[in-house]
Parts: sequence; C-alpha cells; structure tokens
Amino acid sequence: MRFALFSDIHSNFHALEAVLADMDHRGVDRLLCLGDITLKGPLPRECVDRVRALGCPVVLGNADGCYHPDFHPARFPAQNESQIAARQDFERHMDALPSHDRDWLIGLPLALTENWDGIRFDFFHASPTSNYVLVMPWASNEKLAALRPAEESQGVAFGHCHRAFVRHLGGCLFVNAGSVGLPFDHDPRPSYAMIELDRGTVSAAIVRVPYDGEPAIKAAKDMQMQGWELFAHTVRTGEFPG
Repeated sequence: MRFALFSDIHSNFHALEAVLADMDHRGVDRLLCLGDITLKGPLPRECVDRVRALGCPVVLGNADGCYHPDFHPARFPAQNESQIAARQDFERHMDALPSHDRDWLIGLPLALTENWDGIRFDFFHASPTSNYVLVMPWASNEKLAALRPAEESQGVAFGHCHRAFVRHLGGCLFVNAGSVGLPFDHDPRPSYAMIELDRGTVSAAIVRVPYDGEPAIKAAKDMQMQGWELFAHTVRTGEFPG
C-alpha cells in the first residue's frame, strides 16, 4: 500500500497539479493533506476546489484557521515588507474565497489518527495541540519526541516548516512532508511524502517533483498580488522569503 502526504500548498495551484500528477503516475492508494492550502500565493480558490474534489482527509493548518471569524488581520504584524505583504495577502484571500470554502477550512480537524494495517499513524499540521509549533529537520530528539501524541504511535506526519525530512526515533517514524507550493530548503521543487506499507513494515521517502513555476509567478504578477516578487523569489530558489 502506498500513501501520499502533502502539505503547505499556499495557493500555488501549478505546483499542486504537478504533485498530484506525480502521485497518480506512481499509483498512490490514498492521499492525506496536512494543511495550509491557501495564503501567500495567487490562486486560493482553485487550490481549495482541487483539494476538496480529492475527497481525502485534510487537517487544519495555521493558514486555514485564519478564516475563523475571531481571527483579525491585526494579528499579522506589519513592520517590514514581508509582513505588510502577508496582511494584504490575507485580506485578498478573504475576498477570493466564498463563505462555504472558508467554513470548510475552519471546520477541519486539528489532528487525525488512523490505523494502517495495525500501524498507528498520527497526522497534524505542526503539532497535536498547536498549529504554530515549529519543528525543523535539525530539531533535538526531545523536541521531536514531544510531537508523538501517544506511546503506541508508530508514525507521526506533519508539515508547517516547509522543509521535508524523515527521522526515526524511539520506535516511531517522524515524517515532514515539506511544502508543495513554497519549499524553504533551497530546493524549489515541490515535495511530498510517500509512505509504504509492506507486510507489517512501514517506510517513508520524500519525493521532489520538477515543475515550471513561471506560470504561477505570472498569475501572481498579472493580478498585481501584493508581495508577488517575494513569492517569485521563493518559487524560483526555494529560499525563505523573510
């Protein structure tokens, strides 16, 4: 059995289509999305529609939760160019998404647990209790182990840091799917994670997908998306736009 995990699309529809095509080519049996479908990119509605049409499980990302009525754009600081762009981008996405899409996003579960052939896997965007915990590939064993919600968990999968990795620790497989739309690990190719189950054993690998990011950049530029230059830089280089 092959399971594909993908995360952090961030309104980059062209990258999403490339990743889904690659999954289809590899004969994936099941998909699961680890959140952050919108914000930062040019085509939020297209991405939401595409993910919803898949009918796969989806967990709540921090970007997805921004559409909650209690969230206010003032929570985005505006002290530099990147932060100002983030606030304006949020307001644009609010206008672009119909209410039924916003309601669907904020109704997503914070975490999911599934049993795959007797192997317990836990899924969330950043941590089991918060969408803002940042766990990097080089995190300490203690910080990584804190993501394991139960001793019987044999697999934990998440996203959020935009840097894909796989680590084994204490009998548990930790998998970060990286980012579909905006990788931050100096490799601009979209990433996702492939989980394989074979006779009671589980393994994971990160898949990178070549694609042409220029159409996504053109879409951002043509609509005069605030901060489109930062978006373009990250799409082309895989560098954090901070």
